[in-house]
Amino acid sequence: MKKLLPIILCAAIVFSVSGCVSRGPQLTSLSADNVPKADSVKTDDYKDNLDGLEDYLKKRAFLPDMDGTEMSYDMIGAKAGHRYMFTFNGSSVTAEFYEYDLKNLNSEAKTTIESVKKNGNFELLGMTTEATLSDNGKYLMVYTDNSGEELNTTRKSDVLKAFKEYKK
Repeated sequence: MKKLLPIILCAAIVFSVSGCVSRGPQLTSLSADNVPKADSVKTDDYKDNLDGLEDYLKKRAFLPDMDGTEMSYDMIGAKAGHRYMFTFNGSSVTAEFYEYDLKNLNSEAKTTIESVKKNGNFELLGMTTEATLSDNGKYLMVYTDNSGEELNTTRKSDVLKAFKEYKK
């Protein structure tokens, strides 16, 4: 009986804790409804840094109103990086954003930026990733939505345009 009691208590703890554990990533869903007009959201209202860019895209309803997951940004020479995962029109979307210090680029940063300028992608750990640079060259975005739906394609185009023009 003395040995059975600790086993029962351990089992009770395991079952009570397992109810608190998430069953995988919960994706926030974005909608095409109620998207503010581009001219109603001014880039001047946001700081010229990664947080400002993300806040701007959230205000434009291109990103969910949540914190992004910090990425291993130093692998591509960036000074900061975040990833957002959400759904749009029933499709899983991943959007990654990176900020560079253009006055202090290391060799990884130079290689990544030059590859994106030349090829529209960069290579990391043997994988080629499509990416876009902002017009000012300070930010890099990786946006993945593999849906072939017209609404998703239009949305991706709108996000790319807003991203590229940020702090021109």
